[in-house]
Amino acid sequence: NKKWLLRNRCPPGRGSARRTVHCSLGLSMVDDIRRARRRRRQRRKLGWTSARNSNLTRLLVAGHQALFTLSLDGHQIEVVHEGAGHYYGALPARAVSDRLDCGGLLVGSQAINSRRHTGLVPPGDHLLHLTRQGVLTRVWRLPTRYLHDTVWDWDEKRGPLLHSVDTATGFVFQHQFVANSSLRLEEVGRVRAAASRVEHINSVAFDRHSKKRSQWVLRAYLEPRHSELVELVSGSNQTRAVYQLDGPACHALVWWRGMLLYLNSSVAGLVALHMPEGGGSGGPKAQRLWEMGLGYFAKGLAVVADIAYIGLSPRQAAPDFLRGALRYQARFDRNNVQSEVVAVSLLRGEVLWRKKLPRLGLVNSISPDITSTTSWMAVEPGFEQTEP
Repeated sequence: NKKWLLRNRCPPGRGSARRTVHCSLGLSMVDDIRRARRRRRQRRKLGWTSARNSNLTRLLVAGHQALFTLSLDGHQIEVVHEGAGHYYGALPARAVSDRLDCGGLLVGSQAINSRRHTGLVPPGDHLLHLTRQGVLTRVWRLPTRYLHDTVWDWDEKRGPLLHSVDTATGFVFQHQFVANSSLRLEEVGRVRAAASRVEHINSVAFDRHSKKRSQWVLRAYLEPRHSELVELVSGSNQTRAVYQLDGPACHALVWWRGMLLYLNSSVAGLVALHMPEGGGSGGPKAQRLWEMGLGYFAKGLAVVADIAYIGLSPRQAAPDFLRGALRYQARFDRNNVQSEVVAVSLLRGEVLWRKKLPRLGLVNSISPDITSTTSWMAVEPGFEQTEP
């Protein structure tokens, strides 16, 4: 055992050759034990930043005009639903409530500047329940006025919570399904993440590091001001820290290998934030992992088995000289842009494949199609791949 090995080890160069060999083997075993213990400590520390699941085979891609399913190899893509406005934050229905016994998907629907079909969904922001065949079965009204994300997280006291991000008011709303004859979606809380629409909050993530629970919200802002990452005490309006990011109009937050990834959308770049140890001072350190360039716009991010799946579009920003209706039309053209999903190896920084979407429109979000995790965590087939 370890104590015997330490007690009977000998310094190099002393004793017989046989004893030296035995000592070398013993010290090697001690080193192996120490490395194994370090790995176990690292697993306990970073295990929450990745979910293990070997059954994941496809992604949910929510766009400006349609909702898609996409296989992990990029070979198969299907249109699940279209015509309900801008789709945001698709997730399996069973992840939020087991009372949705028919399974299917939940996805947010936003109307502003969209091409929502009249009569399909009422005015305003809504949560849609779709069958796997794409049949719309239920619609719930959301309190948001300019929806930009819907994600779920597990609360130890209240169970699964659905969070909706409202860019217009700066609130992140919390919802739960209430069992009655109609299965009502009820607001159970809200968090003030920004003062107004100017901050343009668009993404939310959480962490589960020991007893310290935080909620992370991305304030995108518009050019020329850089985006900000806000750390809040989970479930409250108390701010822990505010970190400035490396560009404006940033989107998407996903934990991977203990780092928080986000998209610098204005240059179609993927950035990793190395967070301070134990939430300490000094701020996170940014590392650029991949970049497409100024001619592209990135929005929508999921990570599976050390591969990042990124929504990519030609840049559609309105020129500064445009005013009034012309400027509005330039922004409206995001409904007509040809987008694609790009698979990027996070370990090598290489593009593995690119897949064009069969419907026009900007990509808004990408999420794993499994109930055991959520869109703000990487999914791994096993923990060994998530260790730094």
